[in-house]
Amino acid sequence: MASLLKDFKGKIDLIYIDPPFDVGADFTMNVPIGDEKETVGKDQSALEMVAYRDIWGKGADSYLQMIFERLVLMKELLSEKGCILVHLDETVSSYVKVILDEMFGRASYINSITWKRSDAHSDIGQGAKHLGKICDTIFLYAKTPAAHVWNMLFTPLPQSTVDRWYRHIEEGTGRRFNKADITGPGGATKGNPVYDWKGIIKAWRFSRERMAELEKEDRIVYSKSGMPYLKRYLDESKGVPLQDL
Repeated sequence: MASLLKDFKGKIDLIYIDPPFDVGADFTMNVPIGDEKETVGKDQSALEMVAYRDIWGKGADSYLQMIFERLVLMKELLSEKGCILVHLDETVSSYVKVILDEMFGRASYINSITWKRSDAHSDIGQGAKHLGKICDTIFLYAKTPAAHVWNMLFTPLPQSTVDRWYRHIEEGTGRRFNKADITGPGGATKGNPVYDWKGIIKAWRFSRERMAELEKEDRIVYSKSGMPYLKRYLDESKGVPLQDL
């Protein structure tokens, strides 16, 4: 990373790291020996080698020093609009978050994302006396608060939500919609305009002019008692904003 500073200092918009977790173990990999083309019809030999060591001595001091030194370089590489994601497990996450708060500032903290494995995990068969460890944590920080780029992502609405909330069908178009409350949240005390709309005096979410526009666009539907509601169409829904799980 130090070698990147000359060309990329302050130019990187996104960094994601998945560092060692200080679990106190060697992680190995199988390295094939020989040319695969020369071993057709045979089992290719493999040599087990240490890929990296996640052993940092007694206590977390040396591990945290290692992480700190690298995070210093990453902060320099990040642009002012950039973000960093740091993927850890419960072994060191609480310690590293303190470092991140100190380095970037608590105002730069955005999210703690829970990364959940797709399958259950347990080492109870080996005599473990704890709950299955199935989650990691990904800390999300911005280089500069309020200056970072944020493109919100959405996931599709659950079918149960579609069936429950968008149960009305518009005649002529067949579009599904729900009836949204059109009164002003918090009432007049929150600054919502109060006026008479077709015999009903309330604090409304929209101005009288905007209500007239929505009426002209056929975006308002009325209950049997004459209460207006806003049509919110299913095909205009962006979905569910991405959550932190």
